[in-house]
Amino acid sequence: MQAIVLGRKMDRGRVSALADGRIYSGAQAKSNGLVDELGNLEAAVAKAGEMAGIRGKPHVFYDEEQPWGRFLSSLSQSSNKDLLGLAGGRSGMRLAYLLEYDW
Repeated sequence: MQAIVLGRKMDRGRVSALADGRIYSGAQAKSNGLVDELGNLEAAVAKAGEMAGIRGKPHVFYDEEQPWGRFLSSLSQSSNKDLLGLAGGRSGMRLAYLLEYDW
């Protein structure tokens, strides 16, 4: 919370009221002062380039290995063997299960 209080120059009480575990839509986050703008990846790259003083369109280099993309693709078209390989950490990602429990 302290990072938000300082970074967004928001009142600690206001931040505390917002930090109750809810998931906000982009519009809700913007109206509550938690984000500056709404947009897609291209808009974010353009803004980052502008903030960095880059003239023209920034050149973006993506890692060839995209674990989440591989994982999601494997869910729809691959065998269990591929999923087990992902779970074993070859992609740099580990799968976990979160048990929901009512106290």
